[in-house]
Amino acid sequence: MKIITLYPGSFGANCYLLINKADAIIVDPSVQADDVLQALERERAVPRRILLTHGHFDHILSMDHLRDRTGIPAMIHENDLELPSDSRKNGFYPFFHMERVFHSPEECFSDGDVIPLGNEQIRVIHTPGH
Repeated sequence: MKIITLYPGSFGANCYLLINKADAIIVDPSVQADDVLQALERERAVPRRILLTHGHFDHILSMDHLRDRTGIPAMIHENDLELPSDSRKNGFYPFFHMERVFHSPEECFSDGDVIPLGNEQIRVIHTPGH
């Protein structure tokens, strides 16, 4: 598996591309959607889903734009499912005193789940906290 770090993302949050053969998973889309898509094009990789480590705004800023442009689903731990769609819980309101909501991810994962990527697997190890 190839791992590419796209940095800096919003507020210093990293965005990662996990690539196996021609399949990719976008982890924490904190950088501009165009930057993510250009990196995927350079790698000749097709995004299959967006994986969110948690629902804070700085880790999901381009999630909706990427979903709109690619049609891929986003996934998040089941305990964080409501964070993207709530400005107070995703942290945007406390920082900027403005509402900023994102669409809820289509899929959830939980501890021990396996997420396929090409011919490899990503095992979820739930580590709550920040």
